[in-house]
Amino acid sequence: MSEYPASTADVKQFCQSGGFDFVKLQKVRNRLYQGTLRDQQLENSSTVFVKFHPESKRQILNDFVEIATDVGHPECSVVDGDHLCLIMGQASGRPLSTLLPIAFVPGIWGLRQGRYEQAYNQLGKQLGVLHTATRRAPSPVMPERKQNKALRNTKYVEGDLPDSVITTIRSLVTDERQAPSAITYGDRSPHNIYFDGSTVSQIDFAGKRRSTAYEHASVLVGLRLMHKRLPYASSGDKSTLEQCYWNGYNQAGIEIPDTKSIAIWCLYLYLNLLSLYSTEPSSLNTKLTQWVDAPKIRDEIRRTVENLS
Repeated sequence: MSEYPASTADVKQFCQSGGFDFVKLQKVRNRLYQGTLRDQQLENSSTVFVKFHPESKRQILNDFVEIATDVGHPECSVVDGDHLCLIMGQASGRPLSTLLPIAFVPGIWGLRQGRYEQAYNQLGKQLGVLHTATRRAPSPVMPERKQNKALRNTKYVEGDLPDSVITTIRSLVTDERQAPSAITYGDRSPHNIYFDGSTVSQIDFAGKRRSTAYEHASVLVGLRLMHKRLPYASSGDKSTLEQCYWNGYNQAGIEIPDTKSIAIWCLYLYLNLLSLYSTEPSSLNTKLTQWVDAPKIRDEIRRTVENLS
């Protein structure tokens, strides 16, 4: 039997076996569905999302649902059987990818700065609680498979950055240092973080056990690239939000990986984006940003390396 249902009808039948009866259900993208529950609600709404996961994530999902609402995720439940899925309520508010371009406008920022400082502080606390509750012994900052991918992707900066910078990148991504590990959300780009003016909600839980440095890099890269796209945004505003994030994370009582470990994952993510932009991206967001992001990403790669000198 396939690890994932073959059709939307199969998804409805599987979810019904787990106690979730859908009035309607439609596919959003691969392994993700949106639907309306019959006589049920999650997160005070009958609109929910169904995301299927490989069976290897069974324990991670069961561990996660115990603390999901404490770490910013909408109310959720696991349905386990022939397949494995997470059914989750709808996040309130709008994604930071929509909110930040408006919030950073001079004049508006002065009025809304406090609420976005609160949002990033809350984001740090949520991820700190997740990592504290699921921490394990330190593990390699980056697994060998990812190291090799990063090495291959350095071709996208060759000729654009000095040879010394590229040599440093290759040395960094193959570094054998270790860092704290825990369950991580995964991609914490601004489009996966929702804010309703007072509360942060997080969506698209990937559920992987890996270095917590990845999660920090994902938050920072998302914020920094968003800032880079907005010529009117102040670098001080970005730095303020980053500091609020770290202050929130610190309060959870788990060790923050060293600066170099976080930089290693930042470089990986930047190089991965350059690789993505070299293809024909399918998502609208990627199509909109691929033409303006490449020089900004290369600047961030250079800055990341220089800041470690």
